[in-house]
Amino acid sequence: MAEAFAGIEPYCLQRTSLARASDATLAEWDAFRRRRSPDSPVHDPLWLRGYFDGQLHNLHTYMLYRSGSLSGVASFLLKNWPLKWQLGEVTVAQPSLQRMRLLGGTLNLPEDEVAYDMLFGELAKSEIGFDTIQLEEVPVDSFLSNYLQNSALIRRSFRMYSPDPPTPHLQVRLKGTFDEYMRKFSAKSRSTLRRKVKRIREGALGPMRLVQYTKPEEVSIFLDSAVDVSHKTYQWNLLQKGLSRTELLKSRMVFAAEHGWLRSYILFCDEVACAFFVGFQYGSVFLLHETGFDPELSKNSVGMVLQLLIIEDLVANNSPEVFDLGAYGAWKDALSTNSYLETKVMLFRPAAYTRFVQEGHHACDAVSRAGAAVLERMHLKNRLKSVIRKLSTSQSANQNISEPHTDE
Repeated sequence: MAEAFAGIEPYCLQRTSLARASDATLAEWDAFRRRRSPDSPVHDPLWLRGYFDGQLHNLHTYMLYRSGSLSGVASFLLKNWPLKWQLGEVTVAQPSLQRMRLLGGTLNLPEDEVAYDMLFGELAKSEIGFDTIQLEEVPVDSFLSNYLQNSALIRRSFRMYSPDPPTPHLQVRLKGTFDEYMRKFSAKSRSTLRRKVKRIREGALGPMRLVQYTKPEEVSIFLDSAVDVSHKTYQWNLLQKGLSRTELLKSRMVFAAEHGWLRSYILFCDEVACAFFVGFQYGSVFLLHETGFDPELSKNSVGMVLQLLIIEDLVANNSPEVFDLGAYGAWKDALSTNSYLETKVMLFRPAAYTRFVQEGHHACDAVSRAGAAVLERMHLKNRLKSVIRKLSTSQSANQNISEPHTDE
């Protein structure tokens, strides 16, 4: 059942929880997606209902109508998601924060200030119990970014906070052959990369197999091997990420496989998993969800070899147009063919607690940046980071791990 709000001509706004959305509403939404939306799963009600199964009562969708016809949709997930105060890679506090997180980097609304004012005005006075609206992966040259910077309504209703400077969002445009893709690298880099792949293919670590997983019955088989690799990574042990939420990931992968969207890989050497990649192919876009490799094999570049083998397979078989690598990382930058700048914005509701959380995070961030600058000048930053990550994985190796970590 949808909740309707008074309209500002020519618009009318309705909010519905995905758990309560009628079949007619979902059909109308899906028809709009097919007409207007890019190949992004977060704009697809079928994807949202499966991916966020169990959280649908917290998934709020605002539907914008113009002259009785659906002209825009924006979905937000309400979640208790602590804002970590970190000094470098060490977490010093995790204040609780109820976030209303926009699903997707842009609003699928008409690029009209009146429409945006209507949505954010309704959010500002909403009785939904959130502390902040979180907007991630917002392209800096988008209408949304420009609106946030210049809107009088935003300045009046929220405290805007950008925790990090803009960073590149990286992609690989997949066209032509794999050899044509490799031409993006310099002759020296191309030779080095081909040599690394050749060594693995020719059995430097034992007979090699690249296995692709796309079917529901293959998900458990994939996770049996991939989680063993993820256990060894600093992402699991230091950041509580990787494949730490294994049961949740399993249900999401099975759902994606049932609808033909799963496309994941494991690189085996001598029948031992060396590196994994969890990916989804939705329409013309191949999406990175999570990847990792055995850190003991880093000198053999098994992570980079896996990525190149995946690109080779994508180009050759059922090729998408874009391999979306997501947020910046050095290895992603090396692989990418294009990028655009994106930013993260948090819109805090005015309150003493939200100011405390925001300013604490900002203070820790400032200390971290100052410390990083000092370590950089002393040529110690990368060395210290490496030591912290090695300690986190070595401590894990000495423990009997029986329960997975939880991430944010």
